[in-house]
Amino acid sequence: MTDLDKPILPEGLENEVNNATRASDATKIFFGLPTLSGLNTALIINLFGWARNPNIAPIYHFAIEKRHHDHARNGLVAEFLSTDAEWLAMIDEDVCPPPQFLDLLKHGKDIVSAKVHCWINGELMPSVWQLAECEQCQCLKVFMEKGEVHDPSQYYVASGEIMYRWNPDRQDYEPFATRDGLVEGKTCRCRGTGMDPWVFRTYQKPFDIDKLIKVDSVGTAALFIHRRVFEKITPPWFQFYYKKDRSILLTEDHYFCWKAGLFGFDIWADMKMTCSHYKRVDLAGVEYRMVKAFESGIEYQKKKQERPENRVVLPTASDFDMIVRTEQRFGR
Repeated sequence: MTDLDKPILPEGLENEVNNATRASDATKIFFGLPTLSGLNTALIINLFGWARNPNIAPIYHFAIEKRHHDHARNGLVAEFLSTDAEWLAMIDEDVCPPPQFLDLLKHGKDIVSAKVHCWINGELMPSVWQLAECEQCQCLKVFMEKGEVHDPSQYYVASGEIMYRWNPDRQDYEPFATRDGLVEGKTCRCRGTGMDPWVFRTYQKPFDIDKLIKVDSVGTAALFIHRRVFEKITPPWFQFYYKKDRSILLTEDHYFCWKAGLFGFDIWADMKMTCSHYKRVDLAGVEYRMVKAFESGIEYQKKKQERPENRVVLPTASDFDMIVRTEQRFGR
């Protein structure tokens, strides 16, 4: 059995896929699911629900026990291209999109992501990104002005005259600059834009949380990618870049978004399409419950001042409706 051979689906899910009635114009979607340990229960429930949807023709493929993210994702893309599916929906094993995840297709974008929360530098934030100022320009500036190496993990100076930079494609150093400027034939990787294509920071521009926004990069935990993207850009579609010491220079999701941009594709994120993300806790659920706990505390203090202490206040129908909708949203 090769890496790309299709694993056998669980019998119940296979029956749903094979026996459901499909519309004649059903959209063909390849669901690629990289997994090391197993899917979360909420995601499995959604897989069954989507299998019954008459408006789509789903193909499920699990990349099981692939030890590197880029290897698993490239394998899924290769398998996707061997089918006649129009869309690749890539969903990580520890993520559960809401049932309306398929609505992302209505935006008509070639690359569109849902919102997945992550812990980044001790903070909880969505995995949507914008380009940062060019680090290579900064390293060049420091060397030209002071003769110093700003980032020893990627640069070194030989004989005090030439600064060499790390080339992750060749896995070797190459001449980059002298104190007078760039070596002939070399360019900064930002190509004069001042924005580093390999360095991203969390999205900091103002945006409406209920709107679709254009970003520079997204995580690949829950997104749709149209077939034309992979037919246009050259493989590998996903790849890690490493420094000489094997620390990560560029992750596979940023690599994909950077490369897609080189081929003229925009990256979009739907900020209202919130996914659950199961680590030790559900991060989307934590955020929601923190906000609701704060709001509930304020509301409790208001009601406490408005009623006698011995009065019992029962939940209203709207309260129960809110609880049900919350549990449905987060797959409880």
